[in-house]
Amino acid sequence: MTKSVKEIGYAFLIVASMVASLFCINQLFAGPANASQMYSVQSIVYWTGAPCITVVSPLDPNGYKLGTGLICGGYSDAQYFGYSGEFVGADPVAANSTTTLGCKLYINGNLEYQDYAPAGDTHDVSCLRALQWEDNRKMAV
Repeated sequence: MTKSVKEIGYAFLIVASMVASLFCINQLFAGPANASQMYSVQSIVYWTGAPCITVVSPLDPNGYKLGTGLICGGYSDAQYFGYSGEFVGADPVAANSTTTLGCKLYINGNLEYQDYAPAGDTHDVSCLRALQWEDNRKMAV
């Protein structure tokens, strides 16, 4: 049984469309070209005294840039995903009436960094870090 040129052309278009679709799906789920793995990030900031404080943290969705925001209520818990090379965590800025100030940074559920200033301690509390992994486990600071 011989096939017409028209039938062969349709078959070719169907196969080409399937290959192109598979390529597009692969690219959609591949993530950034330079990122080998995505990491779960949890950034906690807590304080007493002031009702609100300023925090410097990564901008969403581009963790390569930083932004400043105001948080209120004595506690903030931000959860997101990050890639190696992006900023993660937070740098809380104490207000004049802030008594205590602390932060914690968890990567993939593990506490990787924390900082705390009790009443009277005026050191610069910061958990803002660049996400860089060595041996697929330890964060380099």
